[in-house]
Amino acid sequence: PEETHPDYNTYNSVDSNNNKIRDSVERYIGFKHYPDKQKIVILNAFAKSHFERDLSFKSGDFNAYERSLFLSFYSSVCYNKLYGRDLEIELIHSKIKDTEARAINERVRAESVSWGSGLITFKKPINNLKEFCRNKFPLR
Repeated sequence: PEETHPDYNTYNSVDSNNNKIRDSVERYIGFKHYPDKQKIVILNAFAKSHFERDLSFKSGDFNAYERSLFLSFYSSVCYNKLYGRDLEIELIHSKIKDTEARAINERVRAESVSWGSGLITFKKPINNLKEFCRNKFPLR
């Protein structure tokens, strides 16, 4: 999108296909990771989780906010399990908060929510995490 677009500097910016992934982030993921569809699905889920977190925070929907946190957690864990720990999740995250206003928005959200212990845990042990991840993020 052009810098003159009215939503250019908002946290979620422009999402022309309404899939809850900012266009600039979606294009980065698609161009960098084509033709690996599994990587694209997982990284798009990570990006979508941030978009949905912003919408749910603004609307005050705590349940949706919590679901977006789990999507972010699962996509990050699964990416690292299937592809090894690398910087790609961190790179996507830096693209999501690539302006000062977006970084401030994310910091305000994080500081506004209390999580008690702050730990996200699986409700039951997952014996085969790779299989779980492929089922959680199926190829479309």
